[in-house]
Amino acid sequence: MEETYIIDDILGNLNDENWEEIRQNGINFIYPSGMTALGLAVYYGREENVHFLLEKGADPNIYGEGANSPLMDAFYSFSPRLMILLLMYGADPALGKLDGSGSSPKQVLREIGAGEFFDSLFCQYVSKR
Repeated sequence: MEETYIIDDILGNLNDENWEEIRQNGINFIYPSGMTALGLAVYYGREENVHFLLEKGADPNIYGEGANSPLMDAFYSFSPRLMILLLMYGADPALGKLDGSGSSPKQVLREIGAGEFFDSLFCQYVSKR
């Protein structure tokens, strides 16, 4: 399956009837871009699809190949709603880039003096799953 078809699916509205291509590849399959379907949904800001994929069991901590974690992409896109949603499903705020370069969302917030924000927002939403 070509990634362009999956991107078309991600840009649309995923539901139980039309996510077959993603399901067939495996929900955590890494596409040529180095992202999973969840990573692509976060990258394109498709909140409804992020929620759908998380409900179907997508792992919010899979990097792909050399890419950011979905939480990192949401963080750098200034998408607090996506960040909270990912955290509710177990995204780890301490994960940075796969290669270890750059800071994690947790580190960035601490470095800019927003550690209290991190503690009050991020830690409250980290899933117990």
